[in-house]
Amino acid sequence: MANTISNQQEYDAAVAENDWVLIDFWATWCGPCKSMAPVFEAVAEENQDSVFAAKVDVDQFGELAASFNVRGVPTLALLHQGKLVSDLVGAHPQSSVESWLNQNLTVAA
Repeated sequence: MANTISNQQEYDAAVAENDWVLIDFWATWCGPCKSMAPVFEAVAEENQDSVFAAKVDVDQFGELAASFNVRGVPTLALLHQGKLVSDLVGAHPQSSVESWLNQNLTVAA
């Protein structure tokens, strides 16, 4: 299950304690975000041993979304040691998200 990040301290702790962080930037009013939620949860659960997964509501923690130049939701951001490795914008099927994540984890390794 994904964690929730709603302030700078939670974000800082997540990045400090985990090599890999996968963030789902979303909003309650966003229709595509609702279809991505179960996809993100499934990918998060499947990769829980290697990736810290977290959700960020852009309306509650817009500063973090702005720092990643999030222009639309949903947006997934993959960080390695606090640095953005890749992002994925829009709703995607689980197979596409898994492929994107695995490709980036492999390239970075």
